Amino acid sequence: MELFINNIQIVTNYQVSGMDKEEAMRYVTEKLAAAGVTETIFPEAILMTILSSVGDSTRF
Repeated sequence: MELFINNIQIVTNYQVSGMDKEEAMRYVTEKLAAAGVTETIFPEAILMTILSSVGDSTRF
């Protein structure tokens, strides 16, 4: 990302890594709860399969 302020160039580099399985499981569970889900929709094995297939990213 490049940002120019008063003709000064600021350059940053960043890398976003995926979540580990525990973090991803917690993230998905919290998002479902925030949406009002009160029951288990995905058994743990199915959720692990989904997360593995998307490279441990929750942006699927």
